[in-house]
Amino acid sequence: MGFLVFMATRKNALGKAGDLSVTYGAVVVRIYPRADGQVAVSWREDGVRKRTTRATLEGAQEFARKTARAIDAAAGRRWMTPAQAERMAWLERIAGGAEEVPGLLHDLERAVEVLGSPGRIFAAADYFVSHGPAGVRAVSVHEAARAVLAEYDHSPKVTRATMRQALNALMDSLPDVPLTEVSREMLSAHVHKAGLGKRSVRNRLAQASTFFNRCRELGFWPAGRLIPTAGIKPPKLPDKAPGIFTPAHGKVMLRKTMADAPQYLTYLVTAGWLMCRPSECLRLRWENFDLDHAMLHLPAEVVGKTHRERWVPIPAALVPWLRIRRDVAASERVCLTTAREKLSKVARSHGIPWPKDVLRHSAITYRLQVLGSIEEVAEEAGNSPSVIRSSYRRPIPPGWGKQWFDLLELLTE
Repeated sequence: MGFLVFMATRKNALGKAGDLSVTYGAVVVRIYPRADGQVAVSWREDGVRKRTTRATLEGAQEFARKTARAIDAAAGRRWMTPAQAERMAWLERIAGGAEEVPGLLHDLERAVEVLGSPGRIFAAADYFVSHGPAGVRAVSVHEAARAVLAEYDHSPKVTRATMRQALNALMDSLPDVPLTEVSREMLSAHVHKAGLGKRSVRNRLAQASTFFNRCRELGFWPAGRLIPTAGIKPPKLPDKAPGIFTPAHGKVMLRKTMADAPQYLTYLVTAGWLMCRPSECLRLRWENFDLDHAMLHLPAEVVGKTHRERWVPIPAALVPWLRIRRDVAASERVCLTTAREKLSKVARSHGIPWPKDVLRHSAITYRLQVLGSIEEVAEEAGNSPSVIRSSYRRPIPPGWGKQWFDLLELLTE
């Protein structure tokens, strides 16, 4: 009698049909009573009918639910709670769509591998905002080049032309490329363009470095990021001292300029005997000459390149001539912008070679022989002692230094 009551109760719990099905996706797991009081569970998996039993209805139902979900998951589906579904929808919004989620998770996994832990991702994002492209103004190479060139509007004509030529070549190499996407490989291809000699490669590399450093100052390049030229090694050039004039060349240049182009004499003298750079000559004003104390003062705004002011002694033979030139000068400017070009033509017309910066190189070389002190000459010339030692210390005939500076007496004949 007790057994019959048990079976009736169990059958009532399972329903009128005597069994209960659990369905998940396309999977159906049946639950039904057995004559021995156990509860049977039956399902198909991989085309095979499988069965098991549980002592209670609740145990059978729990097993049926887990089995149905496991079989459905193996078929490519995932069961999730409402909270999990909400998180998944959130992830899809961040990724830009369900199909983009795998790519986002792959990138996230790679970021964690690179940074070492998920906790560093926020720190990396914060650094990116403050130091990376997110913290700078987005411009193309063309836009940045135009902005940098505008900085040279008041620079000497030669300097402006040199930079314009360099940036035009850069724009041709990288058309329409966002500045922050310029890589070291791109810059390397630009500076090592086929057909360029070693000196041209070095010049391109130096000019590109100047450009990107200026872009950093203008807010176009991230403050904490290396510029693309970093790590690109310039080719080595032969260790060759710069060309200089002989005292005989200097005598011809002084006499011919006095006779045929006296308006360019101040450039010839300040570059060839006072060791001024071409750009410094063009920035000089008569107020920079302290003729009472025979000193030429080159403040930072005149020096430009190194921004280190310096003082150059003026030879005694040059002071009276400079005083006369200053008193009759129609302008505060000391040198004409076309002087270097005109003087090079004077030299070549008389068979005298005109190497780059030959006047300044001659003055430094002969001053070194007269003084005998690399440190003193470096201070006067605005170079480092190592540059003076490597480029200007050379064997020249004894007495050439004195002969060179004695040529200034020709100005007062």
